[in-house]
Amino acid sequence: MTSWRKAFGDEQLPFCLFQICGWDRQDRLYWQTKLPIIQEAQHKAQLALPNTGFVVTADHPHGDIHPMVKQPIAERAVRWARAAVYGEKGVTWGTPVYQSMKKEGKRLVLSFRAPGNEALKITGEPAGFVIAGADGKFVEARAEVVDRTSVAVWSDQMANPVTVCYAWSQRAICHLYTESGLPVGPFRSDDGPIPSSEIRD
Repeated sequence: MTSWRKAFGDEQLPFCLFQICGWDRQDRLYWQTKLPIIQEAQHKAQLALPNTGFVVTADHPHGDIHPMVKQPIAERAVRWARAAVYGEKGVTWGTPVYQSMKKEGKRLVLSFRAPGNEALKITGEPAGFVIAGADGKFVEARAEVVDRTSVAVWSDQMANPVTVCYAWSQRAICHLYTESGLPVGPFRSDDGPIPSSEIRD
């Protein structure tokens, strides 16, 4: 994007990033492949570069890399263009951004920065979260919205959770949205390096 802006002679030339779509033959709550790492890097790039938009696609996976359900993905891009490029008021776009985590007993409470401070909602079960203790073994987590932009996650199988992942899979389960339908994209609370031995092709 930086080189294209230089070539066009416009350092503010807007760009919209479309998250690489998930693909596989079955939904999986957690699967450490290369895809969620790439999706995470895409979002970090958008957050770091000004005048860019971002469209989450993880909630519309397909059997291969090309998503068949294109209308809601296009509508998310249009929301960005209307608000950020054309300056239309009252239009939100993007995805809630994970901010911080605090431990409350056996629960982890996650805080997000949501577009337009929209409230979060969970639209199905499982919501898409997994949690792990110090051993790094992830289990399915239950989830509930505890205030507008915070979500508590926990599991009866986990007495002392320390980390959480959401939609972290080749073909993810995603059920966390804003009130206007903007999806939360894949993220993890611990963004350290992942040993190559743990990454599946």
